[in-house]
Amino acid sequence: MSEFPRFCVSNWASSIQVVDGNNVAIGSIKLNDFFRWERVTYYEFKIPPKTYYVRIRNNAGIWQAGQIRGQVQDEPALFRPVVAVGLASFTWNGLSLRRFTIQNFSVHLRRMDNSQIAILPVGTAIAANAVLSESVMGATQTTLWRIAAVLRAPAGGGNPVWTWANPDAGATGANRYAFVDTGLPANRPTTIAIRTSLA
Repeated sequence: MSEFPRFCVSNWASSIQVVDGNNVAIGSIKLNDFFRWERVTYYEFKIPPKTYYVRIRNNAGIWQAGQIRGQVQDEPALFRPVVAVGLASFTWNGLSLRRFTIQNFSVHLRRMDNSQIAILPVGTAIAANAVLSESVMGATQTTLWRIAAVLRAPAGGGNPVWTWANPDAGATGANRYAFVDTGLPANRPTTIAIRTSLA
């Protein structure tokens, strides 16, 4: 698995226990729960051979780092990236994108430096890059998710059109991307900010 923070949703039917560094249970990941996948550490001569590092909503409802220890039998099912469950797929400006909708509450859209671009109301369409390394989560703002485009109405009026998530960055370079608030630690389809095909 790749070593970058990923916005994930579980497709695993059973509940997966998450523990802290002292092996104390802090919460669990259930079917259709959203969470942040950090990385995996491999131990060639240890049992269990892998430790998965995640961030979840813990038993107290707080956003917390934790670990999944042991052999996960179906990694793709548990660590399914949210970009795999978009509402639609399309190509725009040479990018393969997945469409999502803001749901449940308005969210902040932020530049790479964490300055605010806009507040996106419920119903706003956004798009993330289908390439996983381009749809990462924030390094310091750990609940934010990198997106490529937002469907916006033109300044002079008219039908909404897809524009770069950061509209003042131009059409080249990484700064055209921006970060949107996922709504984590709310982590269920009925409480998360990002509507997917699971809803």
